[in-house]
Order: sequence, then structure tokens, then C-alpha cells
Amino acid sequence: GLLLAWDAMNRGVPVNRRSMRAAQTTLYAAVRDGSWDVVQVKLTDFAQTAAVSTAVGAVVSTVLLAVAFALVLSFRWLVVPHGPSATHQELFLDFTLPTPSAVATFMPPKSVEAIEKLRRASPDKPVPSSALKSHRVVAPHQSYDVHLAFVLPESPHNRDVVGTFQVTCELMNGRGDVIANATRPVTMRHTSFELRLVKLLFKWPLYVLDVARESQTVKLPMFTSRAELKESPFVAVRATLSARAGARQGSDAVPHVYSAHADIQLDMGPLRKFLYYYPASSFVIMLGVTWGYLCAAALLLFAGVAVAGLVKSPRAFAEEVVQRAAGVVKGAGAGGRGFANGDAFPQPFFDGGTSSDDEAARRASGDSSAAESESSGASDLGGATTAGLRYRGAPRPDERASDA
Repeated sequence: GLLLAWDAMNRGVPVNRRSMRAAQTTLYAAVRDGSWDVVQVKLTDFAQTAAVSTAVGAVVSTVLLAVAFALVLSFRWLVVPHGPSATHQELFLDFTLPTPSAVATFMPPKSVEAIEKLRRASPDKPVPSSALKSHRVVAPHQSYDVHLAFVLPESPHNRDVVGTFQVTCELMNGRGDVIANATRPVTMRHTSFELRLVKLLFKWPLYVLDVARESQTVKLPMFTSRAELKESPFVAVRATLSARAGARQGSDAVPHVYSAHADIQLDMGPLRKFLYYYPASSFVIMLGVTWGYLCAAALLLFAGVAVAGLVKSPRAFAEEVVQRAAGVVKGAGAGGRGFANGDAFPQPFFDGGTSSDDEAARRASGDSSAAESESSGASDLGGATTAGLRYRGAPRPDERASDA
């Protein structure tokens, strides 16, 4: 502050004695000595600096909040799956075939109708790849698991005749082409006669009330962590039951089945699961963390630039804002062009120089009222001035002694 006042004095800017004293002492010393005029100047400067810094910080924080909001939305759009995390479809096996099979389609009805229309429109041409991509079930490169489940009755046929059979699972695209297949053996769990009698003794009321069934549920993981293809997405699953080698052919070669279904489960990591199953909480947390990091980075960047001297200090910037605002108000009240110095546009704030002092000098040279106010306080400033210098001179020796 003292350097700015001295520079302003050398360039002919009117600087009063109170401002000089405020620049030369601390707030604690002013309060201790009872210099309340100096305390007023310091508190006014502090209030101006705090108000302008708060306003600038609020604007910058709002902009960074909008940037953080856009970043979080983009991240969620790229990382979080858009569809359901799990899909369940029933399998209705056709036992009229030598090897019973069933197809479960995971596309929504509208997509199925769109694919059928394309087939009927061009029966000799395959469905184009663009149509297959637009009606996909899983996002490209997303990993997923495929499971098949069968509910088998504990009948003498399944237990004694069939025993073991083979299950084949095929993944198909919209054209009906097989893009992947897997096969698993299934063996009914063996239960001795004595154990079946004990189970019947304890569970016969449940069997009578049809609460429990004499059945076994077999769950088969057919595909694990399979990545979805970009060019040929899967939309359906076909399951086929086959008899074991050496089994007699016909209806006795395959097991009896109560029900069957296929499940598609997305393979997500801990972060994706948290983002998917807790969308509101994860969004708020990510927004707060991202906003905090951006604000911290902006603060560190401003501190580094300010230390390097590329921009003004907060106090100089606040003084510049206050003086320019006063110039705008005064120019508008006088019917001028909106600025006290008559320029079409103000000088930039962050020019690295003491533009606030230059602004004050221009206002002092063109404003007669400011000159009158300064002349009325000539007793405080020390009398006559030198030629070409607006500053009235340093305090007289007797005034320095009285101040001391």
C-alpha cells in the first residue's frame, strides 16, 4: 500500500494524509494508538476487498459447478449401463423334437416387430447390420453372464433312466446366426431310498398342501464375463437338451422338465454397481468431489499466478473494481458515455500495472469537484504544490513531530 501511494504521489495523483498513514501502519497499531480515522480506512479497504473477492469467488464457483455437473453427467453416461442389470426369460421346450429346444428372445416387442418387418420386406436379403446395432440388448463391450436353470422332478424316469444328459446354450443375433455356444453336462443328484423315506416323513404335510415339491433345481453358468460384440450383438438364447451317449432314443432319452428359464446378468465392478444401484447418492457425491477438486485447482492456479506477479493482488483488484464502478455511476449520472474518463471501454483489470492509480489521475485531471475537495483540505496536506505536481507535499517537520 505504501508503494502504491508513493507511486501515485509521483504521478500527480491526490493522496491524502489519512491514506498515507493507513498505508504506513497496521490495524492493531492504529487501534492501540486510537487513530480511528486510520482504522476506518483499513476496515473500508478490507470490506471492499472481501466483497469483491466474494463476488468473484461466487461467479467462479458457479461456473466450476456447471463444469463439474457436465463432467459427472458425461462420466455416468459412458460408464453406467443404461438398461436393466438383469433379465429373466422363460424357456418353453419343444418335446416334439428328438432333442427338445427352446428360444428366449431378450429384445423388447417393438424391436422384434421392427426386425420382422425388415425380414418380410426383403426375404432374400439378410437383416442389415445397422438394424442389428440399433436394436441391441447389451451395450458394446459390456461384460455379462448367461445362466440356465431347470426344475426337474425326482421321478423314477429322471432318477433311474435318464440320470445324466447334456445342455447346449447358443447365443444368436437378430438374423438368427449363432455367435457363441457352450455345453454343460447335468446329472441328477442321487438320493438313497432310506433318505427319501426320511424326507417324506418330515415333509409329507408340505407335499400334501402343495407347498413343496419333489424336485431338483439345476443352475448352469453357461457364459461368464463375456464381452458384447459391437458388430453382431446378441438378442436371443437357444437351449437344447440332448441324451447322453449310449442312451436309447425316443421320449425316454431326455429328462422330464417342470420349467426352465434363462438369465442375463451384467458383469459390473464395485464402482459400477454403486453408480447403478444408488444413482442419486452417487451423483451427489461425485458432483461434490469433482466440484471441490476444481475449486481447489482454481485456487492453487490463482495463487501461483498472483505470486508470479502476472495478475494483481486481491486488494489492488478490489480497489480497481470500486473505482471503475464509481466511474460508471458518475458517468451515467452526468449523462456521459458511462465512464468517468470518457473512454468507450475500460482498461483491462489484469494488465499487471497500477491502472487504478492511472484512473484516479485521469479523474483528478478532468474533475473540478475533486480539485475543490482537495483544496479544502490543504491544511492537512501541507500548503502549496510544486509546478506540475498535484500532491501538496510531504507533512511539515512540526506535523511529523505531532504525529509521532
